[in-house]
Amino acid sequence: MSKNSVNMRRLAACLVSAIIASAAFVVWYSTPSHAQFSSSKDEDSIMMAGTVSGTVYIDYNMNGTRDTTGTSPNLAVDSLVSNVTVTAYDSLGANRGSAVSGTNGIYSIVTTGTGPYRLEFTTLPSGYSPSSVGSNNASSVKFIADGPSTGNDFGIVRNSDYCQNNPIIATPQFLNGDNIAAGATIAALQYDATGSLMSLGDSDETGAVWGLAWRRKDKKLLASSVLKRHSGFGPGKDGVRGNLDDMRTIYVYDYTTPGPIGQATINNAQTIDLGSFGLNLGANPRIGSTPANDLGTVTQPNYDHAVFTNVGKRGIGGIALSEDENTLYAVNLSARELISLNLTNIGTVTLNSTTAIPNPGCAAGDYYAPWAVRVYQGVPYVGVVCTADVSQNYSNLRAYLLRLNGGTFTTVDLDSTTANTYISLGYDRTFRLCGCERPRCKRTSRMAALAE
Repeated sequence: MSKNSVNMRRLAACLVSAIIASAAFVVWYSTPSHAQFSSSKDEDSIMMAGTVSGTVYIDYNMNGTRDTTGTSPNLAVDSLVSNVTVTAYDSLGANRGSAVSGTNGIYSIVTTGTGPYRLEFTTLPSGYSPSSVGSNNASSVKFIADGPSTGNDFGIVRNSDYCQNNPIIATPQFLNGDNIAAGATIAALQYDATGSLMSLGDSDETGAVWGLAWRRKDKKLLASSVLKRHSGFGPGKDGVRGNLDDMRTIYVYDYTTPGPIGQATINNAQTIDLGSFGLNLGANPRIGSTPANDLGTVTQPNYDHAVFTNVGKRGIGGIALSEDENTLYAVNLSARELISLNLTNIGTVTLNSTTAIPNPGCAAGDYYAPWAVRVYQGVPYVGVVCTADVSQNYSNLRAYLLRLNGGTFTTVDLDSTTANTYISLGYDRTFRLCGCERPRCKRTSRMAALAE
């Protein structure tokens, strides 16, 4: 299996997981055909007389040190980078040897002539630049003495990959009821799970939200409304509950004051109503339902019956910012399209485009449901699942990863060694129906058993 296939499967797993949980990405690179070495535990193990070696890595926290253990405070384990060319020049500028970093990030040059040498690192991956100078990084140009030399490492970074040590992680949480009374709807904690749980947003301000996007350059947290059974909407951009904009609103929290930790206020002038661009995200099923919307307080049970069949089919799914933070992507669940908004001036948001998300290969008649969206190395990706709601065939439960190329989505081949381009979701599930004593209710089964 190629390393690129592994990359796409990892990215796909993140996107599928985003439908039910938060996710993260790990960056890898493919093996160059001309790499000097394909694998090694330690560059010292490949040292020979007159060789110069080192490791090329992604320095996520830009501390100039290759972090390998994931221990506090340097919690991110730096990834290794292939395809970087390293060339040694003598004092007259003559090329005295070169090599390309392998999949393990290691390079080794058998030098000729006499040093000292000037090492130059070139052919960096697109979008990457040298990281901060430190104990394992001496910039893209380094001078070394004559003779064997190890530890000539080079750290690189993309602006969008940078993350400080022990960052704060925000995640939505959901409350039962109408969300009129105040309660935490966005929680936050330190990455290492130390300290106190923080509340970043109140349910009376936003109601149920799912998508979160952090715009670091001006400390704005964007949170999108979500149609979730038993958990009501917020008041929308107009501040009035019970109308159409409740389900299509992206709220904007301003953390300029007091900062990214603790409570903040919603900037209503910057809050976005997707319906204002003429987009149809579906009707609010809680309006005019019979019986009427029965959401009550957080302690009161409810049926919220009109929402049951519309979850995942109306409103907003995931949201994601471009790497320059000037474009916001949002998944329109009703129209099954990817919305692109111009966020250059967050006070006057405009619509860039909408792109239809096609059926990637779900069985005829089965509903295909897009939800997750992520931007990876400048390219938007969307996750789509096949529900098998009509076929009732567990083998038709699938997850696909789509890449947006220009104005068209293409399916990412997640494994070039097989004919399939999807991840199967038709695995066995164990369940028990409470109060049911029949044998069929107490067995490990697939989807077919649910239809018995």
